[in-house]
Formats: sequence, structure tokens, C-alpha cells
Amino acid sequence: MSSKKICIVGFSESTRSDAPFDDPSYEFWGMNNLWKHVDAPWSRWFEMHTPEFIERHRERWPEYPEWLSNAQIPVYMLRSYPQYPSSVRYPIENVQRFLAGKNSPEDKYFSSTVSYAIALAMSEMPEEIAIYGVDMVKDTEWGHQRPNCEYLIGLARGSGINVPIPPRSALLKTEWMYGYQEKPALQQFETNIAERLEDLDAELKRKKKQLDETQGDYFVHVGAFKETQIWLTKIRELARGASL
Repeated sequence: MSSKKICIVGFSESTRSDAPFDDPSYEFWGMNNLWKHVDAPWSRWFEMHTPEFIERHRERWPEYPEWLSNAQIPVYMLRSYPQYPSSVRYPIENVQRFLAGKNSPEDKYFSSTVSYAIALAMSEMPEEIAIYGVDMVKDTEWGHQRPNCEYLIGLARGSGINVPIPPRSALLKTEWMYGYQEKPALQQFETNIAERLEDLDAELKRKKKQLDETQGDYFVHVGAFKETQIWLTKIRELARGASL
């Protein structure tokens, strides 16, 4: 294990400004569009999206492609891209072998850019991996990424690496201690609302199925009605001496 200290910084405003940027003993690793929000002595960068993805989302970060093109630090990506001269291929095979050696055979268990950064940092066996600006509390977007991140933190700690988590970070936190504490009233209310939402969703699906069936039957009758209209018109025309 080396004496190196790595600080990984994410987007969450809760703790990203608390990172020890004034401490020269750390190597700072950033990611994605964080450069626009935090000016720091970055050592490495992580962008695990394709150039096509970046271009498709250019309206969200119009200056980002230019920043990537001019970056003077290694930018870890899925592979090296000529439009980004400092891009380097993320060493996924080496990282997977390292994790397998730590009794972690789940070699495809990567759900976020943060996880890739933590895993690479672990493979270098530093003294410390500090993590700031990472919460992953939004259910619809980042919540599913959190278990993987916390798994790697536990694996790193089990490997003897110090992984401090800021007190204000949501990582490795829970609202109450199961069994030893009562579920907070607000959390119970949230559970009740979530269960009600599930019931309503099931009812909506049932109603939608009924609507689709009724709508299909309706259009069958509409077709029959229009066809009968056409026949009635033809018969009346024939009665007035028209030819077919």
C-alpha cells in the first residue's frame, strides 16, 4: 500500500466544496461537467460517455467538448478518442482483475462514473480515498447507483484503505437504525404514500386495459357504421337510377 491520498469529487453541492483542495498531499480526481462548477488542482478526469452522447447533450454543457479537447490531464474514457487528445482508455480489465483478487468476482458491477473512479483508485492501493460531492439520493436517476458505490467503499475499507465520508454526505447513512429505533413519522407517511401510489398504479393499469378493450370495440362499431353508411348511400343512388 502506497502513501498516496486520492480525493474523488462529484457533483453534489452538499459536500463538494468541503473537499480538501488546499491540501497538497491529495491527488484530486473530477468527472463529467464538474470543471464548470469547481476550480481545483485536478490530476485526473473521468468521462465514461461516448462522444456521441456528449454531442447529443451539448445543449446542457455547450463548452464541455472544447474543455475536453483542451484538457491537460488524463481523461479516462471508454477508449481513447482523437478529438480528445488527452483521453486514455479506462483500464477496465486491470481493474476487474484487481477486484477479483479482492474476492469480488462481480466484474460487471459498475453503475456510475464514481464507481469507476473508486475502483481505479483502489487498484492503486493508496493510503486514503476521500469522497466528496457524492450523495446519490435521487430515486429516479442516481438512487440505483448508490449500492454499487457503497459496496466498493466497503471493499476498499476491508482492503485496509482509509475511506473517509463527510458527515453531511448521504453515503453510508440511513434514516433510522432498524430494530433499535422507531421509524420516523415522516418516513412512515412516505411508506404509506408509496403503497397508495402502487395501488393507484395497479388500478390505472386495470382501467387502461378496460379502456383499450372498450376503445377497440368502439372502433369496430365505427367501422361497421361507416360501411353501412356507404351501402345505404349506394342503394339510394341505385334507387334513383344510378349505375354501379
